Order: sequence, then C-alpha cells, then structure tokens
Amino acid sequence: MVAEATLGQYLLRWFLRFYEWGFIILTLFFGDIGKGMVALVLGGIASVIIIAATNKSQRLGDLAAGTVVVNTKSKLTINDTVFMNVNATNYMVKFPTVMRLSDRDINTIKNVLTQSKKRDNYIMCSKVALKIKEVLKIEAGMDDIDF
Repeated sequence: MVAEATLGQYLLRWFLRFYEWGFIILTLFFGDIGKGMVALVLGGIASVIIIAATNKSQRLGDLAAGTVVVNTKSKLTINDTVFMNVNATNYMVKFPTVMRLSDRDINTIKNVLTQSKKRDNYIMCSKVALKIKEVLKIEAGMDDIDF
C-alpha cells in the first residue's frame, strides 16, 4: 500500500527518535555530559545497525510506524525526454508513419538507443530498427543505426 504517513505514524516516528538523542536528553535534563556522550555513541551505533539490518534502510521509528522515507526528487532533465530541439528551419519528416507510435514506444526506443550508445553495443539498435520498420511498414535504404 502506498500512501502518505498519518499523523499517528509521524508522531510514532518522532517519539522513537529520542533514543538517538540520548546525548541531548541526558545532558539537558541531568547535566551529565559523560553519560550523554556514551548515550550518543550507543544510540548512533544502534541506529546504524538497525538501518543496515533492514531491507529498506529503515530507522527504528520507521519500522514501528510501518513507514519508509521515499525520495521523490527527480534527477531527470529535459534531455532525458523525447523532446529535442530541431535547429534546422527546413527540417522535413522522413517517416510520417512514426506518428502511429505512442509516447511510450518512442521513450522505449530512445532508452534503447541511449543505452546501446553508452555500452557501445549496437545489436539491440539493429533489432529495434528492424521491428520498427516491420510495424510501420517502412522501407528505408539506410543503416539501422542512422534509421
């Protein structure tokens, strides 16, 4: 189930974070910096062990609340999309039947081409080109890579 955390889950996560703050609690409330340092080290070690031991790198509070922190920031740029600037003002579409392909199809093709270039493996490009020519019934007298 994917959902945003409830108020109860937030509170449980926040409350269970106190074991990580042993230093602050012992120092502020009891004025004992020595015990505070020991609590800080033990709390930190416990946190690292718990995070390392869980499949999803969860803290104790996440485990108790049944939550997982998810990074939703995208690292994609406009260059990772199918949109490309065409600088030539006299550009002519060579294969108008390409309009029959969906955005998903085009994204898949772009991803295959990008990965093939990164790995210097053009066999997959040739297979994709042959499939596109077959589906769109295109007879192109050009190299598969250029196509």
